[in-house]
Amino acid sequence: MEDNNNINQNNQVPSTPVDATSTPNVAMPNPTPTYDQFAAQVPTTPVATPAANAPKKSGPIIIFGIVALVAIALVATIFIENKKGTDVEKGIINEDTKTLIVFFSHDGENYGKNLNIENKVTLTVGNTEIMAKKIQSFIDADTVDIYEIEPETPYPTDLNELYGYTKIEYNRDTYPKIKNQINNLDEYDVVFIGYPIWHASYPQIIKSFVNDNRDVLKNKVIVPFNTHAGSGSAGTYKMLYSLIGVPEEKGLNGLAINGTEVATSDSNIKKWLEGLGYKTK
Repeated sequence: MEDNNNINQNNQVPSTPVDATSTPNVAMPNPTPTYDQFAAQVPTTPVATPAANAPKKSGPIIIFGIVALVAIALVATIFIENKKGTDVEKGIINEDTKTLIVFFSHDGENYGKNLNIENKVTLTVGNTEIMAKKIQSFIDADTVDIYEIEPETPYPTDLNELYGYTKIEYNRDTYPKIKNQINNLDEYDVVFIGYPIWHASYPQIIKSFVNDNRDVLKNKVIVPFNTHAGSGSAGTYKMLYSLIGVPEEKGLNGLAINGTEVATSDSNIKKWLEGLGYKTK
């Protein structure tokens, strides 16, 4: 299910993803019959997180007609997770910027192209890991480190088992324990955070990482990125900023890439990094 899972709480692929990317309306596999066994493995104690900031009231909008309304809706869709323009003018990134790329990825069984369960593939390296390492290799700077979030209890590699396990984890809002805690996060200026889309959200272990490091992350420039199977960012960038407790304006533009296209997305990744202000190689 790594990086190619666009599933909601009703066990089906949303017919209209958040970013309006077309996704085949196919049913996802039912959870494994041993649901109770999975339930016994997933922790039951949720961790409290800060409430999301209350939405700001928007000013009055004059609607000039159906065409104008549609145009506004399209613009809102395009920029719902990516702020207009690039971030070069902010001047945040320079040759002395210390960058850390944080990511969670999952290998094992995965859906084939267009979420075709009959053509499922087995990944030896997760799509998000591939994307994270490309980002690291393309940035032309002295300090670009990488940190992989590893769960204390490994996730199942069987697709059906993974679905059942993570669905329980998501429904209970549990926080999986991280095996390899990071202890030098405060040394970096910019922190990339990458993940696959699971159950129309980021994996619960991303919440664990944020919960463990929120006080430090609040003082960093955050750059989200993710892999997906048609949902784009699924609205998770704003969710991530809210989870950390920083305003969206403090972050830089994120990048979402379909898992089946990560291997051939070098030019898109470089263009995105240059838009943030990085020199690439």
